[in-house]
Amino acid sequence: SAAEENRSWMMANQASTYNGCCNVYAPRYREASAFVYIAAPPEKEEILGFAYQDVLAAFEYFLTHFNQGQPFIIASHSQGSHHAKRLLAERIDGHSEVNRMVAAYVIGAVDVAYSKDWFSGLLDIKACESPTETQCVIHWDTYGEGGPGVSRDEDSLCTNPLTWRVDEQIAAADQHLGAVPPSGTFNLQLDRENAATNVQFAPLAAPLRQHTWAQCRNGTLFVADQEDTLFSNLILPEKNYHGLDYSLFHMNIRENAKARVAAFLSSAHLHVFSDD
Repeated sequence: SAAEENRSWMMANQASTYNGCCNVYAPRYREASAFVYIAAPPEKEEILGFAYQDVLAAFEYFLTHFNQGQPFIIASHSQGSHHAKRLLAERIDGHSEVNRMVAAYVIGAVDVAYSKDWFSGLLDIKACESPTETQCVIHWDTYGEGGPGVSRDEDSLCTNPLTWRVDEQIAAADQHLGAVPPSGTFNLQLDRENAATNVQFAPLAAPLRQHTWAQCRNGTLFVADQEDTLFSNLILPEKNYHGLDYSLFHMNIRENAKARVAAFLSSAHLHVFSDD
């Protein structure tokens, strides 16, 4: 099915960023369709809440059967970052598990804000503000230079993945460790057939070093225009690079995850709970 092919796409192009530090645990869940984001409340919350129950159950299963009391990383993207926000607030913050969370890479939440007010309501979890800080959250939404950025009703955390700091300083391309062009094709069909397209997933290409600069502005991460690059097929209207949140910073994420693990526990081989 297209859904299964897209799961393979996410494993190849997103979850793989963490296999240098960790064992990857990426369970299936009954994701809400893209149409949920145009639904009116309370229907929207009910549908997303149904999907969240699968994420919570998968996390509990992970803790019981796989984690064995070891430190872990939370990793997510898009709708996964919506569910991760609830998981962090309700199941990890204020619970013993928070003491084993290395960090949460909750990327590309778009219209769901990781706001200052949200962080102020947490007991233990904070925003990461340095490259090796732990028990904290990392988030950004990527747009090309000249795009409008994300429109939200409140502020949201923007972590610069070239510096791992929360500021609006431009990070030059010489700090970019490598973008990795996506392998295979993400299936964007929204019809009921959900037909497979026989996508082939080749090994990931060599990283493209110093490919882009990056700068946070008003809660959005802006980067160099990618229209005429190997990443152009995943660009959404108005220079929305949601589909490139991981690929453009593959090597920076990979090396940073290793650095945070080393800071947390120098000799551990850890787990990732991923709800892409």
